[in-house]
Amino acid sequence: MVAITNGTLTARIHPLGAELWSLSDANGREYMTDGDPAYWTGHAPLLFPIVGALNGGTYRLEGEEHALAKHGFARKSWFAVVERRPDRVRFELRDNERSRTAYPFAFALTVEFALSGSTLAATATVRNAGDRTMPFSFGFHPAFAWPLPEAGAKEAHRVIFAENEPEPIRRIDPASATLLPQSEPTPAVGNVLVPTAALFEKDALIWDRLNSRALSFVGE
Repeated sequence: MVAITNGTLTARIHPLGAELWSLSDANGREYMTDGDPAYWTGHAPLLFPIVGALNGGTYRLEGEEHALAKHGFARKSWFAVVERRPDRVRFELRDNERSRTAYPFAFALTVEFALSGSTLAATATVRNAGDRTMPFSFGFHPAFAWPLPEAGAKEAHRVIFAENEPEPIRRIDPASATLLPQSEPTPAVGNVLVPTAALFEKDALIWDRLNSRALSFVGE
C-alpha cells in the first residue's frame, strides 16, 4: 500500500489498479467499503479502457478481433509510482505487450490522489501516445461505507444530485452483462435518490441521459 496523509485524512492506495482501499480521518473513522467478499471484494477500481462489458467479451477493430474483459484491464494491472509527496501521489500505467493484445494502442494513464483539508481529489488523465485515433472509456468505481461514520442509519442516507434526474434508467442483462434494450422509470425523486439494498439487486442503475455532473452521498 502507498499511504498519503495531511493530518486530517489518510488515504491508502494499492498499486495493483491504483485502487483506493482506505480513506480515514484523524479519529480513525473509515469512509470506504470494507471489501466484504459476501458482497463485493472491490474498493474503488479504475475502469479502463472500457466501462461495462462487451457482447461475448470481444470487439472487432480494423478487421481483427480482440478479447477485452469487463471494465477493462487497468484494475488488474500494476501501476508505477511516478511522483510521491506526503499528501499526494501519482501513479502511471503504460501500454505493454500484454495490454496491446487486448487493446492495440499506445497510451499512458496517470492517476493522482491529492489531499487538501478534508478533501481527497482523484484525477485521471489518459494520453494517446500513438499516432492514430484511440477510442476509450474511463470510469471511477468507488464503494463507500454505508452507513457513513457517525451519519445515522442506512435508511437516513441520501444521494443528492446537482440537478433533477427525471430521465429513465437502464439495466444490465445478467446473462450477457450488456445493456437491456428497455428502460425503467428513474428511482430519483427530483434530485434525491434514497439508496436501498433492493434497489441494486438487479445490478447497477445506469442513467444514459444524466443532467448532473456532481452529486453528494450524505447521512443525517
